[in-house]
Amino acid sequence: MIFALVFVCTRIAQIITLIPVMGMLSWFINIFVTANALTPDSLLILFVTSVLALAWAVFTLFSYHRSSANARFVALVDLAIFGTLIAAVVLLRGIHSE
Repeated sequence: MIFALVFVCTRIAQIITLIPVMGMLSWFINIFVTANALTPDSLLILFVTSVLALAWAVFTLFSYHRSSANARFVALVDLAIFGTLIAAVVLLRGIHSE
């Protein structure tokens, strides 16, 4: 019972924090699109990862009964998304030179 509550609260917190991130990144990408310029790869990687992370959080929240049976797979995907977000932020360091 406590695991279910922690899981749902964690997913809701992830969704709440990923929605503004996705909105801000889409705003930055829109600036490049309206200027007819190429969007930096690091920004695109971060945007795509945040969209996939948001979709994954919503999917696992609504399919909790399947997620609890595949806890190791869910944890592995969460870890992969977390690592990709960290890698994208590290790549974002060099955006000033582009």
